[in-house]
Amino acid sequence: MPAPTEPIPSSDSTEPSRRVADTPTQGPLLIYTADLNLAVHEVRERIDQVIEVTDDVGGFLATQDDTSVVIRVPAARFREALERIEALGDVLNRRVAAQDVSDQVRDVRIRLRNAIQMRDRLAELLARAQTVPESLTIERELERLTESIELMRGQLRSLQD
Repeated sequence: MPAPTEPIPSSDSTEPSRRVADTPTQGPLLIYTADLNLAVHEVRERIDQVIEVTDDVGGFLATQDDTSVVIRVPAARFREALERIEALGDVLNRRVAAQDVSDQVRDVRIRLRNAIQMRDRLAELLARAQTVPESLTIERELERLTESIELMRGQLRSLQD
């Protein structure tokens, strides 16, 4: 999938709310999926070669067993990886699909931006809190919000992988 124009804010970012885009980058953000069944003579050797292709294109191994392998590769190198893997044997079955996640990415970015802004406002309130109970209430909300922010960052990373 294409990388976003704006980076995902890090936990130590000083101005994170300005770095999260409201809209997806130019064009749709797509997640491609391919299911291939290959006829090969040396299964283990071909699985190793699939993993090499994966490494070459900047991907990673997701799962593997004795007769199959699941890999993840950057969308920009998907076709290259698919062609190289298809060349490793006789293609018996091929299914390729694309899922547009542009709306999901945009929604998560908006929610993340809003949560970061709310966290910043809560931090300001905490600095001005007058009583211990008031401070504890704000800290609990900050903790909940920080957890939500980290989950949203994880969602974005997953979609962008």
